[in-house]
Amino acid sequence: KAVEVNPKSATSLFGLAVAQNKLKKKPDAAESLKRANALDGNSINVNLLLGIIQRDLKRYSEAEKTLVKAKTLSDNKQPDVNWQLANLYYYNLKKLRQAAIELNYYLKNLSKNERKQNPQMVKSIKKLIKKIRLEADAAS
Repeated sequence: KAVEVNPKSATSLFGLAVAQNKLKKKPDAAESLKRANALDGNSINVNLLLGIIQRDLKRYSEAEKTLVKAKTLSDNKQPDVNWQLANLYYYNLKKLRQAAIELNYYLKNLSKNERKQNPQMVKSIKKLIKKIRLEADAAS
């Protein structure tokens, strides 16, 4: 409805895309997010969700570009972006060193409170970073 009232509202298109994504209409959600991005290319959330959906649609190189844009827009201070890039690099693009770097940024960008509340998660991710670095060394 909001998009019908104001089709040039990036916020309305983002809301529509969130709903489409929840309804498993990922191609439609990606299209709505591309339209939102054309109206306001500086939204971290639009780029983050678009990158996630592009990855879900197996458009890995597009997802990388979009997530890197979200990372740049956030001045590399958004842990959710780092997490998504780490997963893309590790599982889909097989860029192991980049995956480890993004996991490091993820930990760095968590708030002090988040790290304090989740010490086991932090420990597990640090172990994972070591494991990925060993894999990368073995592959080179």
